[in-house]
Amino acid sequence: MRWRAIDSHLSSFTYKHTHRRKRTSTMKACAACFQELPKSSFSNKQWKLKEYQRRCKSCIDENRTIRMTVPQKEETRKNEHPLPSCANEDEGPECWICLQAGPDDNGQPLRRDCSCRGDSAGFAHHSCIVVCAESMSKQEMENKNTRGFDMSKFVEPWRNCSICKQEYQRELALDIASSFVIFVERHCGEDRAMQLAAYNLKLGALSYVSVETGLNPKQREDSKHLASRILSMIRQRKTEHIVEASIYENLGRVTLSEGTKESAKAALGYFEKCRDIYKAIGHFAGVTTAEGCIAIAKYKYEGEISINNDHEWLKQCSHLYVTYLERLGIEAKETINAGVTLAIVLKKALHGIEPQRLITRLVPLTKRINGPDHLVTQRANLVHKICKKRVVSIVKGGHECFQALRYEEGGTKCVVQGPIAKPHRNINDEKIFSVASSDIFIESMGTPIVCLGLVISSNLNGKIGDVKSADRIHDTYEVHFEDQELKQSLIKRENTRILFEIPEK
Repeated sequence: MRWRAIDSHLSSFTYKHTHRRKRTSTMKACAACFQELPKSSFSNKQWKLKEYQRRCKSCIDENRTIRMTVPQKEETRKNEHPLPSCANEDEGPECWICLQAGPDDNGQPLRRDCSCRGDSAGFAHHSCIVVCAESMSKQEMENKNTRGFDMSKFVEPWRNCSICKQEYQRELALDIASSFVIFVERHCGEDRAMQLAAYNLKLGALSYVSVETGLNPKQREDSKHLASRILSMIRQRKTEHIVEASIYENLGRVTLSEGTKESAKAALGYFEKCRDIYKAIGHFAGVTTAEGCIAIAKYKYEGEISINNDHEWLKQCSHLYVTYLERLGIEAKETINAGVTLAIVLKKALHGIEPQRLITRLVPLTKRINGPDHLVTQRANLVHKICKKRVVSIVKGGHECFQALRYEEGGTKCVVQGPIAKPHRNINDEKIFSVASSDIFIESMGTPIVCLGLVISSNLNGKIGDVKSADRIHDTYEVHFEDQELKQSLIKRENTRILFEIPEK
């Protein structure tokens, strides 16, 4: 495999392809062991690399890192012979670490699942990421006897991308965390703190995979094994409070994902321990997050009323979002995450105006900060799409449902698409056409509307609100107004119009 020069400052390297000059020598130096060796000692790929990138077969087999530094004049040569970042555009993106486009020597493809964006930035081989992370973690271990050991710096290269500085996600996060566990078990001996950090990182990755896609049987068994080891280690040694709280939160999430009443009860216990620790150390945001997890576990264990319509759960999510907003700011990833969750809960609680307004602000924010491919951005886009959906039926047209798209001709016509097939919608089979606005009946509760044409209650004209219930027999909607000074009222269908875009408050 092609390796870039790796030293203690590896994470700051951003070298690109430079002009390759032909060599006629039959001996070349290895950048790891510094020996002059014949061509037979290198793979074909390694033989073609520059002197500070090349490793012999023995060094690759023994996983020796490159120690040769990049020549200072390399940057000058790059300016004299400018070439694109990829040697061949048809090859696609290249690994930012080893500069190789395409699979590594083991046939593993380039991967990217962080906040990097664009057609080339942030792609790397899993094996390259591991080598870089090992080098940086070893450097931190060497500093243990000089300036002191920093656990966060020890873990960071396994958790965060070195380019965008954001956390890895999904399966890539799990694969890197698994490699971290192997590294710690191999190089850190009986250091329980390092082992606990590695196990918790992997458990956290498993918890997020369990929420997004669910765990396969092997992952489920792996999570149980990890949980058992972590709990045993916590009992044997005193653990830093915030680390212990994080461990219990991850244990709770993984356990809850099993989907049984027994697992919900166990998860509830973990979340309560997490909350109690956060309370003891005064970690307010942590307490709020833990209480939200407790609410979910209680609903699943005790079989209480649906969480989607529960006022307390909505209150918890709103409180968490406001807390992050005030303490961390609008652009913090925790704030954006909490905001997207709040929009989901608001929508499920049959609110329409508030979640659409919130998610409309968050979508461009998460695209700019996290990138368009980030998990949070994808989630926000989906919530935005759901919030903008307006489901209607046509009066005297049966019970088929359509999606209202917009008004035309001064509001006298409404463009609809459908009919919407159930249970699985197929947009390709649907038609788009116009109907009289007076023939539209709102079917989805929480749909935002504006009142108009009222005579007796003329003070409500121009007021906006959410449809809470609909009565076909009396042709009315029960409307909850955004203006909290107004009482919830029954409004005739003919005195309402659907709001497709929500005005700023």
